[in-house]
Amino acid sequence: MKKLILLFVLISYFNIHAQYWTSPDGITEIASTSINDIAIAKFDSKGNPIIIYNPIIANKLGAEVSAFFRAHEYGHHYLGHVLNQNHPNPNIRLWLTRNAESEADAYAVRYHISMNNINVLKKTYNTFMNQNHPGDRTHLPSRIRAQNIASLYFNITGNQL
Repeated sequence: MKKLILLFVLISYFNIHAQYWTSPDGITEIASTSINDIAIAKFDSKGNPIIIYNPIIANKLGAEVSAFFRAHEYGHHYLGHVLNQNHPNPNIRLWLTRNAESEADAYAVRYHISMNNINVLKKTYNTFMNQNHPGDRTHLPSRIRAQNIASLYFNITGNQL
């Protein structure tokens, strides 16, 4: 997975707009400047897992924060969140989506702790705190996400982020 993150960072820094790459576990990453977010986990028209990411936004956020979001998107696939996006009840779908975002953040925290990428978590924490984004219908406010990252890090390691 470390190699996957390094590749994502390199693609981001070179601002390649039509890059395709498939991870060893079959998730294809596609660079696209057409999305208005850093990345999205979904299935393609054939049902294959993909992650579409915006290299311009990734470049703007930097290597460490981009690495956090990359693990976050992989978390959506590994945790089965993408499958839940089609629930017939819109209220349950919204609850699943908001819950999924927090779970994907937690997946990214655990992943980066396991890889000893503490700087990734520190930079992401600082970015969320400095953004002060109010959140939207699926994402919690950025400062709450930052606090959740720091809290989980402390619960796992016993150290302050």
